[in-house]
Amino acid sequence: MMMVAPLLDIAGFYDAPFNTRFEKSVTLEVEAEEEILQGRIDALVVQNQFWTWVIEVKRTTFSLSLGIPQALAYMLTNSNSGKPTYGLLTGGEDFIFIKLQQQENPVYGLSRKFSILNQGDLYEVLKILRHIGNSIT
Repeated sequence: MMMVAPLLDIAGFYDAPFNTRFEKSVTLEVEAEEEILQGRIDALVVQNQFWTWVIEVKRTTFSLSLGIPQALAYMLTNSNSGKPTYGLLTGGEDFIFIKLQQQENPVYGLSRKFSILNQGDLYEVLKILRHIGNSIT
């Protein structure tokens, strides 16, 4: 949350008309090369169309792509199926945006992976957050 909370604040997601609430944590365990990587997924749901997953991991080798199926499973439970649902998956260093359009056969898309280590990427993440915020209000 150290990286995500300030971005959400600057993008206006802590202000009206958004309703920010924290969901119960879920433990995610992934087996990778004879070891189990553990992390926690904390879902922050904003305005029913924007979902943020913050993955807190103990290992920097954890791939965000391992959290995509879990994020999509949560996003499919959104009852507002007429509009796209947006998600942000992050471990604090990297960010991936997800867009899900619910229909008879749901369709999703992923952004490229943004990293705080790449110059300008954090600013791009903020721009995308603002764009999503403007499009769903």
